[in-house]
Amino acid sequence: SGLRARSGLTRGGRCLTLPFVLLEAFGVKNLRCLADTDFVPIRPLTVLVGRNSSGKSTFLRAFPLLRQSVETPRDSPILWYHDRYVDFGSLKAAASNRLIDPSITFQFQLKLWEPREEDPVPPMLRIAMTLGGDETPYVSAYAISLDEYQIRWEFDAVGHRASVGSEDRLLRRGTNPR
Repeated sequence: SGLRARSGLTRGGRCLTLPFVLLEAFGVKNLRCLADTDFVPIRPLTVLVGRNSSGKSTFLRAFPLLRQSVETPRDSPILWYHDRYVDFGSLKAAASNRLIDPSITFQFQLKLWEPREEDPVPPMLRIAMTLGGDETPYVSAYAISLDEYQIRWEFDAVGHRASVGSEDRLLRRGTNPR
């Protein structure tokens, strides 16, 4: 289930194999009409059902938005328009119009898995990237959680770290860290 990748690193001339990384779920907050999708499971066949103008196409268009942002050199964290993929205009145009300060969050739930008998439950890694700003978008926060532990970094508009925090309580497996 999910999208798979296997990668390796070299250290001291030795190849280290990292576990399979599976994209288990994806979520987005404040992108056009999508307030918060939470984590939507990604499977070989994923069906989105909803009324007209409920955000199904916006959710699907987030994938080529991220692709064009990875494949194309740019100055901002996300490339909002591209000739071949999608055109969201800008962060301000793409963010939900109910927000005073535009921000959009992309969330990824990854399963790190190396088949082992002694560890039948693979760890879950969740990564969230929040973009803020108006005409010049910037990453305003990263949140990373591994199983029950979470840490969050917040940044100001010029990229200085504004705060770092971690959860004082343990998060239950399967809950959405916010």
